[in-house]
Amino acid sequence: MLALYLPLYPSIAGSGQLEDLLASMPPSLVNSLGFASIASGTGYAQATYFGLLGFALPAIAGIGWGAAALAGDEEDGRLELTLAHAVTRSRVLLERALAIMLKFVLMLGVGFLMVLALNGPGELEIEPAHLVATVVAQLGLAALTFATAFAVGAATGRRSWAILAGALVAVGAYLLNAVGAQSPDVEWLRGSRRCGGRMAATRSPTDGMPESPGRGPLRSRSSRLVGLCSRAAM
Repeated sequence: MLALYLPLYPSIAGSGQLEDLLASMPPSLVNSLGFASIASGTGYAQATYFGLLGFALPAIAGIGWGAAALAGDEEDGRLELTLAHAVTRSRVLLERALAIMLKFVLMLGVGFLMVLALNGPGELEIEPAHLVATVVAQLGLAALTFATAFAVGAATGRRSWAILAGALVAVGAYLLNAVGAQSPDVEWLRGSRRCGGRMAATRSPTDGMPESPGRGPLRSRSSRLVGLCSRAAM
C-alpha cells in the first residue's frame, strides 16, 4: 500500500484534486479524519497511511497476538503442556510478551523504512525526526492494545474476553482522538501535556498556526496519540 499510494502524491497534488476533495467535505468530518492538511506531503502520508492502516494494523495485531498468547493456549489445552516443563509462569508470561513486542518492532520498522525511502521520490517533505515520533506513537498504541488483551486473557483464560477488551481500548483511543479535534470543550485532549519529561505540543495544524514543510499533521497526530496512550496507561 505504501509503495502504491505515497509515490502518487506529486501528481495528485499538482492536479488540485485534494483541494476539491476538502471543499466537498464538511469541516467537522475533515478534522475527524485528519484530512485538514491532506494537500501537504505530510498530510497526505497521514491520510493515506498513518491515519488508516498505520492505525488499524498495529491495533489489530496487538489484539490478536495478545489474545492468543495465553488465553488462546489455555482454550486449546496447550498452556498446561508448556507449564508442565521446568518453566515458571512468570517466565512464560515475560518471554511471550517480549516476543510479541519484537514482532511489533519489526513490523513498524519495515513501515518506517518504506516511508523514509519514499519520502524523497514522493516529495512528501517528512522530517525524519517527526517520522520517528509517529512510529513511536504507533508502537505505543500497539503495546497498549496488546497489553490489555494479554492481561485480560491471562486473568480470564478466554480469548473472546481478551479480544473484546483490546478492541474497546483501540476504538476508544480512535474516538478520543477524533473528538479532540471537534470542540474547545475537550481542549485537554489536544493541549500541551508532559510526556516522558518533555512538553509535547499537540496543537492541531488547523488552529491557525503557521506550519513549516514536514512538520504539520505527523507531529500533531503522533504527539496526541502518545498523550492518549500515556493517559490510558496511567
